[in-house]
Amino acid sequence: NPPLIARTIEGLPFTLQVSVYYKLTTAENSVEKAAQLGSIYANFGNAWEDFLTVVSEAGIKSVCSRHYLDEFFSEREAIESEIKDKLSSEFQLYYIQLTGVYVLNLQFAKEIEEAVHATEKAKQEVEIYEKLKEREEILKDIRIALAKTTRDIEMGKTDSFKKAAAIYKTGEISGDTYIWDSYDAMLTNLQVISLCKL
Repeated sequence: NPPLIARTIEGLPFTLQVSVYYKLTTAENSVEKAAQLGSIYANFGNAWEDFLTVVSEAGIKSVCSRHYLDEFFSEREAIESEIKDKLSSEFQLYYIQLTGVYVLNLQFAKEIEEAVHATEKAKQEVEIYEKLKEREEILKDIRIALAKTTRDIEMGKTDSFKKAAAIYKTGEISGDTYIWDSYDAMLTNLQVISLCKL
C-alpha cells in the first residue's frame, strides 16, 4: 500500500505504511456466510475493496490524531493495537472480519525526529543529574553523621560514652549492658560509614 499521510494531536504531519488483513464475512456456517456475502456485494459491488481502503485510512487517521508526537516513538505498539481495535469495530458493521494490522513504516520530517531525540536525551540527562544530586545529599548526611559521631567519641561529651569507654577499658560489665551495646554498635556504625565514605 502507498504511504498514508496522518497528523498527530499537535497537527504535525507524518507518513506511515499500514498493512491490513481481513476476510469477508464473520459468519461460521455456510448459510450466514452466503447471506453476508450477498449483503457486501449488494452494498459495494466490486468496489468493496476500495471502500475498505477508505474506511481503513479514516480509522488510522482518527487514531493518530489522538496521540502526541512523542507517543509514536515511546508507545508505538499501543497505538498499533488501538488502530486494530478501531478498524475491527468498523469492519464488523459490514460483515468483514479483521485478522491483522501492522504498522510497517513511520516517518516524520528529519527536523522533527531530531527534535524528539534531542528531547529524549535531555530527559535522560536530567534524570542522571537528579540521581547524582540525590547521591551527593546522602553522602553529605553520612559525612555529617560521621563527624558528629567521631567528635562525641573523642571528646566524651555524654555520660553514656564515658561509661561505655570505662567498661571497654576495664572489661567490667555492669547492669547497664545497653551502654556497652550502644558503644559497640557505634563503633560498628563508624566502620560502616567509613567504608561508605571510601
